[in-house]
Amino acid sequence: MLKIIVSLLICLPVFTLADDCINVPAPKARIIYLHGMNLKEHTVNEKKRRVLFNKISKEKSIEIFLPRSKMQCPKHKTMLCWMWGRGASDKINNKWDQILERSKNCFKSQSKLLYLGFSNGGNYLNQVFQSCAGGNFISVGASGGSLDKAPRDLSNCGSYFSVIGKSDKAVYARGKGFFSQLKKLNANAKLLEFNGGHELPEQVLIELLKELEI
Repeated sequence: MLKIIVSLLICLPVFTLADDCINVPAPKARIIYLHGMNLKEHTVNEKKRRVLFNKISKEKSIEIFLPRSKMQCPKHKTMLCWMWGRGASDKINNKWDQILERSKNCFKSQSKLLYLGFSNGGNYLNQVFQSCAGGNFISVGASGGSLDKAPRDLSNCGSYFSVIGKSDKAVYARGKGFFSQLKKLNANAKLLEFNGGHELPEQVLIELLKELEI
C-alpha cells in the first residue's frame, strides 16, 4: 500500500502558488510580469526581482501583477515554464486571455499597461507579440519564441523592446537573430544591449519606463 501511495504522489502535477500582486495608491501605470523558469517557492533570482519590483512600484507609482505559470517545464520537471518550443497560436492566445483575466483580480486602475517577461517568460511574450495581441512588450534575456505558423507582417502588432546582456552566452546570439527576424517582418521593435549577463537590469528597465513616458 505504501508503494502505491508513493507512486501516486510522484505522478501528481506540480501545484503552483498563488499569483502575486503589488498595489500602490493612484497608479500611473500597470505591469504584467512573466517570470523565467521558476521553482514552486521561487528561485533566488526571482525573489530578488520581486524586491526590485517593490522598489520600482513605489518610486514610479506602478501596480504590478506577477502571475505564476501552471506548466511544468518538459525537460525540467521540478520547474515551471510558460512555453517550450514552437507554439500553436490558438493555445498561446488562450493562455494569454487567461493571464489577462487573472490580472483583473490584481489591478485597481485602467492606467497604461506594459508586458514584461524574463527568459522563458520573455520567450512566451515573444510568441504573444507575434500573435498580434497589441500593446507594449519588454522581453528580457529571451532567445526566441516561434509560432507554428510564421506571421507575415508585424507592423500593427504593438511596440516591442528586446533587452539582452552582452555577456549572456546562452541567449545573446540567438536573441539578436530572433530580433532581426522581427525587424524583417516590419515590427515596431528596438534592441537594447547592456553590459551584463542573464539578468533583469534595474537601470535599463528605468530608462525604458522613461521612454514609454512612465
